[in-house]
Amino acid sequence: PHSRALKLMLPNISFDNDKCESCILGKHCKTVFPSSSTVYEKCFDLIHSDVWTSPCLSRENHKYFVTFIDEKSKYTWLTLLPSKDRVLEAFINFQSY
Repeated sequence: PHSRALKLMLPNISFDNDKCESCILGKHCKTVFPSSSTVYEKCFDLIHSDVWTSPCLSRENHKYFVTFIDEKSKYTWLTLLPSKDRVLEAFINFQSY
């Protein structure tokens, strides 16, 4: 909780919120990557991919998902996965698309 909320909830406890590691990390800014001057002529020249863990299970009990994003069109494919060991299978299926 915010330091003001903590002071209201726990008025008799003194704490130094400037030293809270979790608070500092929570305010950490994302590192900015330099812009690329590369222009991709065709779709599928560059594909970005990432594997994520979902905060909750899907109806089919999938906990993970993998994304494939085409740099040129920004079109995004998302595949639900029951386990991380299925990423290669998802990639092979994506390649055959």
